Amino acid sequence: MHNDPRNSYLESQILTATPQKLRLMLIDAALSAARQAINSWEEDRNSEANLALIRCRQIVCELLAAVRPDETELTHTVAGIYMFLFKTLAEAQLLRDQVMVSDAISVLEIEQETWRDVCKQLPNRVAPESSADLPQEITSAQASYVLGQAESPNKPSGGLLLDA
Repeated sequence: MHNDPRNSYLESQILTATPQKLRLMLIDAALSAARQAINSWEEDRNSEANLALIRCRQIVCELLAAVRPDETELTHTVAGIYMFLFKTLAEAQLLRDQVMVSDAISVLEIEQETWRDVCKQLPNRVAPESSADLPQEITSAQASYVLGQAESPNKPSGGLLLDA
């Protein structure tokens, strides 16, 4: 049990949130981490910026992992967005490029607005009760397929490539 009221409140929010609200909370956290990275760079705290970008990429990975692994155009588009974000944030960290982080923030802000609208339109929708309706864990073959969609046609297939 947490004694800190803020932690208790956050824990309560997470435990009672709908799936769409949880996704919005993850996007909010990713935005916060990306903005923290830029602020840290501006104050010449490079190690803090790196940690913030690592956290942001971890959140983006969670968002990608939650994409239902099916063959629809929508899921491929959403997975592509998250792969773009991951790649952009990794390159930004490597190059210490604030503009690239700002680009990622712009995309995350669009996602944030989208999921705010979803939360307004479906405020009380809860997760499916049937296990058949639940998103299944993405397999390595499915991940390779999704990641393979981002590969250049001239590159050989094999392994995980982050080219978008």
